[in-house]
Amino acid sequence: HHIPDPEQRTTGEKWPFQDKRPNTDSLTVTVTKEMLPSFRIIAYYHTTSNEVVSDSVWVNVKDSCMGSLRLESSKPNPSYEPRKMFGLKVTGDPGATVGLVAVDKGVYVLNNNHRLNQKKVWDIVEKYDTGCTPGGGKDGMGVFYDAGLLFVSNTASGTPYRQELNCPVPSRRKRAATIMDVTTSLVSQYQDQLQRDCCLDGMRNTPLSYTCERRSEYISDGADCAAAFLHCCKEMETLRAERKEDSLLLARSEEDDSYMDSNEINSRTEFPESWLWTDIKLPACPQENANCDATT
Repeated sequence: HHIPDPEQRTTGEKWPFQDKRPNTDSLTVTVTKEMLPSFRIIAYYHTTSNEVVSDSVWVNVKDSCMGSLRLESSKPNPSYEPRKMFGLKVTGDPGATVGLVAVDKGVYVLNNNHRLNQKKVWDIVEKYDTGCTPGGGKDGMGVFYDAGLLFVSNTASGTPYRQELNCPVPSRRKRAATIMDVTTSLVSQYQDQLQRDCCLDGMRNTPLSYTCERRSEYISDGADCAAAFLHCCKEMETLRAERKEDSLLLARSEEDDSYMDSNEINSRTEFPESWLWTDIKLPACPQENANCDATT
């Protein structure tokens, strides 16, 4: 379609116009073990009026060990007899100290709860993140504040000072709309039974990562059914996104019932069902390969 001259009004009077279409650029960031369990990227710039424009994004890193570690038998056999030798090959970061313990599987039969795993370790570490939101902020300074940073400038306004390490607990909404509330409200908008069924189909969650628009293209019961499907699908998609954001905001303000207080656990370091309890130190890289990734 025809785009009028930006410097011409309908009356013929000229007025200044500045093209404010944003320019985009891409940046590749290599994720390293120091970025576990998550990290933030903050971008900002100053305008001519000393205003700070900023934005941030929170990136979750896949939970894994910070170093590499692999255990394998040096001479694999289908089974091993009592009092026979067993060779264990340990491969990991050069110079790393590796702790070994042998546990009778019968222990897990008696109590399989509270097993330490990577997820529990990183969930505890994540609680010490000074950031408060999954990204962004209410304004330019709010981006820095919510990321756990202090911004000070002699020309622009700065962030308020935080008195505590923990984030301020956000207030809950008086009553969040439940899935059932939204389902009932959306279905009641349609009188025709076919449109009601199409609306319900649109609100169903699907394991496929298709958009609502693409899913609606497969509807073969007419345009009215497709329209009801698309409307209800989009509304439910919005609700799920809001609930996900709320859960991220409140995640650190709630205690996780799946974890016990360490003071309530009676710890023992040696008992017959577990033994070995030894540390080994992996060798350093050889001189001919000083920058090796792993040693055995």
